[in-house]
Amino acid sequence: MSSSDPAAPVVLRPYGASVICILVWALLAGLAVEALFSAGLVGLFLVPGLALVAALIWAVLWAPRLELLNEGVRVRNLLHNYSLPFARIEQVRLGAMVSFEVDDLGGRPRRVNAWNAPGIGRDNPLRGTTGPRTDSLHPAPSGASLRTDTRRRLSRAERMRRDQEASRSAAVRDRWEDWHHTHPEGGEDPASRSLNLGVFAVLGVVVLSNLALRLL
Repeated sequence: MSSSDPAAPVVLRPYGASVICILVWALLAGLAVEALFSAGLVGLFLVPGLALVAALIWAVLWAPRLELLNEGVRVRNLLHNYSLPFARIEQVRLGAMVSFEVDDLGGRPRRVNAWNAPGIGRDNPLRGTTGPRTDSLHPAPSGASLRTDTRRRLSRAERMRRDQEASRSAAVRDRWEDWHHTHPEGGEDPASRSLNLGVFAVLGVVVLSNLALRLL
C-alpha cells in the first residue's frame, strides 16, 4: 500500500487477511440489516453479537500488521506493538513469517516476529516462477508450463531466494539495507515494546456491551 506522503508508513498485511476481513464484515453488515428489516427494533439485540464477531476479525486479521517507515518499522501484533529503528535491527528474515533480529530490546537481544506480515509460502518446486529469456531458436512452452519447468530445475536455495524477492515484504529488507549503507555510523534510537491497548479497549467495549445486553 503506497501513499503520496513520503513520511506515511507503508502498511503490509497478507492480501488473504484483508479479503477475509472485507467479506466477513460485508456478511455481518448484511445480517444486521436483514435482522432490522425482519424483526424491527428487536433485531437490535443481535447487533452486539455481530459486532463482537466483527471486532474479533479486526483484532486478529486487520489490526496486526507491519508498518514500514523511513527510519525503521512498527510491528503491530495481537498483544504487543514494537517500534524497531533500523539502527537496532541486525537482520531481516523473510520466511513463513517476517522476523527481525534486534540487538537491544528491553536490555537484551531479541527476535521479533511480525506474524501478520506477508511472508513466503511453503517451498513447492511445481509452483510457477519467472522463466528464463527465450528466443526464436528455443521457443518457450506456454506460460504456466514454462514457469513450472523452470522452477523445477532450480535448487531449493534459489527457489527460496526468488520467493523472498517476490514477497511484498522484500521492500522492508531493501529499505533496511539501504539505510545501513547510508548510515554506516549507525544510530542511537532505542527499540521499544508496548501493550496493544487499542485492541484491548475495542474488545473490552464490545464484550461488555454483550454482557450488559444479557443482563437486561
